[in-house]
Amino acid sequence: MNPTDPLQQALEALRPNHLPDPVTWWPPAPGWWLAALIVLAGVGISAFLLYRHYARNRYRRAALQESQNIAAALENGEDSHAFVSDLNRLLKRVALSAWPRDTVAALHGNAWLDFLDKTSRSNDFTTGPGQVFGDERFAPGVHTLNQTEIDQLQRLVERWIRKHHV
Repeated sequence: MNPTDPLQQALEALRPNHLPDPVTWWPPAPGWWLAALIVLAGVGISAFLLYRHYARNRYRRAALQESQNIAAALENGEDSHAFVSDLNRLLKRVALSAWPRDTVAALHGNAWLDFLDKTSRSNDFTTGPGQVFGDERFAPGVHTLNQTEIDQLQRLVERWIRKHHV
């Protein structure tokens, strides 16, 4: 090749090969924007659902606290008949918070026990320790409860408060 050749001179006049500028991280590609939007929507919906669940179960937390207060009153000298009446009243208030008034308010006796069993999906109220919440508690000569029976009732009521199905 001749150094005076015009073609050779033109090739030597060209700049050497160079790499393109590196790709920057900002702005992200449209797919990343879509992924971020989906993640944010998922987080927002999850937070909303958790809050709604928490708010809907506020009455359960208050009832469990009241149950503890009733148990403390028994330890401070209240008789077992008053304990059973207080627990029954608490069950009724919780039921009125979760179901329509016309469904729950008039229930008493065996119908009340059947309702409690149906909503707890058990038979602890009609055949177990929860029978004391029926008409039996008004019968003359009702015996006082021993500590084991009191503990069973307390656990039964708290389990119903936590687990009843609306």
